[in-house]
Amino acid sequence: MILGERIKLLRKTLNLSQSEFGKKLGITESAVCSYENNRRIPSEQVIMAICREFNVNRPWLMDDEKNDMFLPEPIGILDELIVQYNLNDTEMEILKNYLALSITEREEFIKTLKKIF
Repeated sequence: MILGERIKLLRKTLNLSQSEFGKKLGITESAVCSYENNRRIPSEQVIMAICREFNVNRPWLMDDEKNDMFLPEPIGILDELIVQYNLNDTEMEILKNYLALSITEREEFIKTLKKIF
């Protein structure tokens, strides 16, 4: 299944018209139609908006049939950040490890990063 077909399947699964779907993303009905019919490829910004707005699993949207259409509902703030910023496994580990540091360790970590950059 190609990207346009997945967008259409997602919209129909959500029981939204092209107009309603577009409004939630800040795009026009005609743009949604063009994406669904593969006349246009959505920008990275639109793809991110689809994933964020509808809690869509990006790998599924981008043609990975092994994944579910939707991500699990976020449980906490960290899960919401992971979804909102579409963090990969490495980024999630970095964030979790950083948050597990003590305040002193975080300050030292920041000092080290500032020296690097």
